[in-house]
Amino acid sequence: MKPLQSRRMIGRSTELEALNTLLAGCFDSNFAAAIISGDAGIGKSRLIREFLLQARAAGARTIVGNCVPLSSGTLPFGPFVEILRQARRWGDE
Repeated sequence: MKPLQSRRMIGRSTELEALNTLLAGCFDSNFAAAIISGDAGIGKSRLIREFLLQARAAGARTIVGNCVPLSSGTLPFGPFVEILRQARRWGDE
């Protein structure tokens, strides 16, 4: 069964606004990166999904890197390796 999810995102307007401010700078030929972290269940995935929808609708290309939990912790640069692999597929400089 798919979890119930509101069509409207609630409670993350400040964070979404901060991400959109970073995005606006990118359209002026700047680079931006955001790292989203926090405890399970606080809305990180929903925030990211909402932001990605808005960013792509505005014409941005997006990349997401994820941490892979391991028994001994996480790979410290795992998300960055994933991001670089995705960016390489674009074929841009």
